[in-house]
Amino acid sequence: MVFPHRGTCRRGRGAEGERFCRGAVTRIDPLSGIGRVLRCLVLLASHTASASSGQPERVVSLSLCTDQLVLVLADRRQIASLSSLSRDPDLSDLAASAASVPQNRGTVEEVLLQEPDLILAGPWGSYQAGKLLERLGRRVMWVRPAEDFDMIRAQVRQVGDALGQSQRAAAVLENMEQTLVALQTLSAASPNTAAIAYLAGGYTYGAGTLFDAVLQASGLENGAVGLGINGFAPLPLESLVMLRPDYLFFQYYRRDAHTLGKSVLEHPALLGSRLGARRLTAALPRLACGTPQTAQVARELADGRAP
Repeated sequence: MVFPHRGTCRRGRGAEGERFCRGAVTRIDPLSGIGRVLRCLVLLASHTASASSGQPERVVSLSLCTDQLVLVLADRRQIASLSSLSRDPDLSDLAASAASVPQNRGTVEEVLLQEPDLILAGPWGSYQAGKLLERLGRRVMWVRPAEDFDMIRAQVRQVGDALGQSQRAAAVLENMEQTLVALQTLSAASPNTAAIAYLAGGYTYGAGTLFDAVLQASGLENGAVGLGINGFAPLPLESLVMLRPDYLFFQYYRRDAHTLGKSVLEHPALLGSRLGARRLTAALPRLACGTPQTAQVARELADGRAP
């Protein structure tokens, strides 16, 4: 039988101030004393190697957006596991890249067994598990979903530094900046065009959202902002029909599932208007999380290619 324990070796701090020889999970058997000593020696060696290289060697991600940052910035050998959402093509823009990476279900017990030296978590999903792991002395980095390109820049640098991948972070940000600079020329030459997002349940993205930042970068005007909407908020169907934006972006949570929230997107008042022929289906995975690839979505919009 396997039980958690607090470890029997003395706790100390390495050169980087990190705790080593932390609590582990062992099997209770006649050699358990020897096993604990050997386990501590292995953990000590691994923490020492990580400190000298500046790279964590067992990274666990607990949220959809940190999954994508880890996939972009980390070496595969560094990744112990990603969240169970990482392979979901309805949610993750990098589902294909995550296909060969181990998954976790966001439980504290499962994460402890993986003995991570860095855990990335966000405000959604396994938030409580992340807080408990933090109280247990594990190194947890909190990353909330980006709302604009400045946040993307800051988070890529932050996570890149934590992963020991600062040069890779700088490289992907340089590519993002080149795309955004090119977009400034395109958007300046294009006429003002109104666009709006309409999601399952009758919600939209207003000011202060990643969707709004992408529209601005692509030269489109967010019709929801003109209505005084901030953040993620309800949009009455009547207001949408009267607004008559040039482009309407539909977003489904699940394309293959019929739900009451999804049915509002099939309302006769909406389908019978000219908007019914001007829909652009913005796939949720492309805009659910802010990553360096988000700039490419804005480029596709500016080029007239819907994501």
